[in-house]
Amino acid sequence: MKQVIHIGGNKTASTLFQRHLFAVHPKIAYIGEDCTNYKEINQTLALLIHEDDSFYNETAAREIFKQTPNQPEKKVLVFSCEDIMGTRHPSVCARRLKNLMPEAQVTMVIRNQLTVWRSWYINHGAYLKLVPRRYWRRYVGFDEWLEYCFSFPYQTPVEAMNYNRYYDTFSKFFGAANMRVIVYEDLKTNPQKFFDEWADILDLSTRELKDYLSNKSERPRNSQRRFKYHQWSAYAPEFFKKNVESLLEKWLDRGKPAEIAIPDKWIQQINSYYGPGNKALAEKTNLDIKTLGYPHNDQVPYL
Repeated sequence: MKQVIHIGGNKTASTLFQRHLFAVHPKIAYIGEDCTNYKEINQTLALLIHEDDSFYNETAAREIFKQTPNQPEKKVLVFSCEDIMGTRHPSVCARRLKNLMPEAQVTMVIRNQLTVWRSWYINHGAYLKLVPRRYWRRYVGFDEWLEYCFSFPYQTPVEAMNYNRYYDTFSKFFGAANMRVIVYEDLKTNPQKFFDEWADILDLSTRELKDYLSNKSERPRNSQRRFKYHQWSAYAPEFFKKNVESLLEKWLDRGKPAEIAIPDKWIQQINSYYGPGNKALAEKTNLDIKTLGYPHNDQVPYL
């Protein structure tokens, strides 16, 4: 049985594939979010990806990866988790996955970091998390959030977008010949190429992929109305929010998706942080990501 490990990245349609293809296609044996027994195996997978060996249960993990493909109609075993690109110890995760899926091909989907940061902020970063309850989901400005993230790059999303680091880490264990890198932008501008590449990875036809994924969407994205309301409500009286927000709920989620510009001072910072790694990755994979406006070799793209 063919083995495929899909490691992300974030904001690259991972949920779309997990929910509407991996979890439902009869030829795919799938391990990951939205798989049939995810509630039972979630903790073991989280330990596999994120935790020290003193917490990781290798026996339990082996049992999951051993039992999942045991159906005659399954042709490919897929493990998918975008959180891998973001774990603080990617080499530990890669070593464990090599033991569990020794013949796997590793697939990364990358996206221009400038657009990832905008999407991540609108849907996650503007809402405080992992804080005491009274501060939960309070509004955080873009500039303030970026300042915090780049001050603590290994505890925040910063390193999750360092694609070259994850490519080098996983190629060390699985070999460069077993690494596949797909450009997310093709899904929008050249979907035939995007689906052809995924079809080749999964040993499915492009027609099958389109049938399962066409007209499907990931989780709903915050609307411009929702985002602006969240921004304003940070300064609204608590009694107003409790009594009025429920009445506005449906209206808030209508309209176009939220958009926001990256503060000018952070464009250079993002370019400097990711440019050299992107250039190195492009040379290894022959991907023309410079043309797509990715940070590249200290050139500053404005999108």
